[in-house]
Amino acid sequence: MAGEEVSGEELTALENELVGDVTANSVEMTQSGAQTIKAQEVRLHQSGAQSIEAEKVTIRQGGAQYIQGGEVSLSQGGALTVRGETIALQRSGALVVSGQEVEVKQGGAGLLVAGRIKADEVRSIFVASGPIEGSVTTVLDQKSALALGAALGASLAFIYALRSIFTGRD
Repeated sequence: MAGEEVSGEELTALENELVGDVTANSVEMTQSGAQTIKAQEVRLHQSGAQSIEAEKVTIRQGGAQYIQGGEVSLSQGGALTVRGETIALQRSGALVVSGQEVEVKQGGAGLLVAGRIKADEVRSIFVASGPIEGSVTTVLDQKSALALGAALGASLAFIYALRSIFTGRD
């Protein structure tokens, strides 16, 4: 079934298969892979997909490049981008996480943007969020990013001024 398109079914259950696009009301995959999945509910176990769009996404020991959902749960997995209303990451990581309510337990994100974060042992490069409950270790928060931007801007202005003085150009 490699590369085939699966669609129009109420429930699509795949095990040990590679497929192209999957469109169904409910998709359940075990040790399988898909290019794109569009469904109301998606459950992956030891599986992966390039792109997932669903109202409810549950991934256990798997991953995806792009996940867009209302409610997203990722356990022992990874993703490049996760977007959703409520996002729960447990022992998981993503390059970009963006959601209204985000809960992370023993995980990480490069960029973490949320209305509210509930965290337990979380590491991130940059966090932009409303209230944060718990511990998040960041390289940059909103204040330090502004300070870094101001310092870089001042440095560039100084270099430009020196260049103008020594070369006689504006």
